[in-house]
Amino acid sequence: MSKPYDCLSFWEIQSLTGINPNELKVLLSYLAKEGLIRRHWRRIMGKRERIYCLDKEKVLNVKS
Repeated sequence: MSKPYDCLSFWEIQSLTGINPNELKVLLSYLAKEGLIRRHWRRIMGKRERIYCLDKEKVLNVKS
């Protein structure tokens, strides 16, 4: 399992990458379908927030 700092929220990813939020949703869905990231929920100050975790083992085994 990924360490907590390997996981970011949607808005953290969007602010770091600068990708349009609509395009980012599509991209994250595709990466989850391919098994390269995992989606989880976390609670911060009583609010549920979706987080995305990189599956390093699968990413490193992907052939170019």
